Amino acid sequence: MVRCSYLEVYNEMVRDLLTSKGAPAGGLPCKEDVAAGRFFVKDLTDKVVDNEHQMAAVVTEGMARRAVGKTDMNAESSRSHSIFTVVSAKVLKC
Repeated sequence: MVRCSYLEVYNEMVRDLLTSKGAPAGGLPCKEDVAAGRFFVKDLTDKVVDNEHQMAAVVTEGMARRAVGKTDMNAESSRSHSIFTVVSAKVLKC
């Protein structure tokens, strides 16, 4: 099983790029899982994909929601940083 998530950091807020719902006031919260030694974004959408075509569709969906603006140097300059995450879970057969 492979899961994908896509987030954007814009104006110091974390936004979920895979949901059509607007971000909550202040953005999504970042949390720390001390036991696992990792950080995560609470309530971030993830989508299960079966192949590279579905993964590309998830990237396209998220790119359409990214914040962009016009500058003197670039007509569609990104005003944010984004992170596309792919997680593979090994399935054990019993």
